[in-house]
Amino acid sequence: MNADDYLTKATNGKLSPKEMKDLVNAIRSEEGDTYTLLLALGRAWGVQNKDLVEKYLVCPENPMLSRLAIQILCKYWDLGQNFLAHIQEAANGFEWDDEDDVRLMAISCLGYIYTQNKQTELLRQLYDIWNDEAQDKMARESSYLAMGLAIGYGYDQLPPASRHFDVRKDIDPEVIRKVEGLIKK
Repeated sequence: MNADDYLTKATNGKLSPKEMKDLVNAIRSEEGDTYTLLLALGRAWGVQNKDLVEKYLVCPENPMLSRLAIQILCKYWDLGQNFLAHIQEAANGFEWDDEDDVRLMAISCLGYIYTQNKQTELLRQLYDIWNDEAQDKMARESSYLAMGLAIGYGYDQLPPASRHFDVRKDIDPEVIRKVEGLIKK
């Protein structure tokens, strides 16, 4: 079976135990499209094989695999808290992450993890990225969106992530006021 077939079956919840074993073996042997195979593992809830995903958390030769590893561990499998130190570091950026792919996913995950553990330091890190005009525009946008979602705003109450927005003018000042109140406590 090829990587796309695994992904389709995993997405539809139709991956048999034998196919899961074959998928794991394909990832271990690095046969085929690693990105698609990892995505299939993530969608198939293959958490018992999290070591296969963990090994890509730092992958300078392919940052998109690092991005996917963070996404799977945090957003698919709810294991972000277990990798919090790495996610916080990634949110500040890695030198080898030229396109900020890993960083933007990590920023998003900080907000997601905050909704689960309410650690103020996560909200503070997001706020600091958003508030620092020297930061990349997309990182600041992502930080604002992550803060909004973290404090309970819905996607429909925030600027769409599909477009760029002015991080000072196109925002709801109430999001910032609430975040400032939470991080000052």
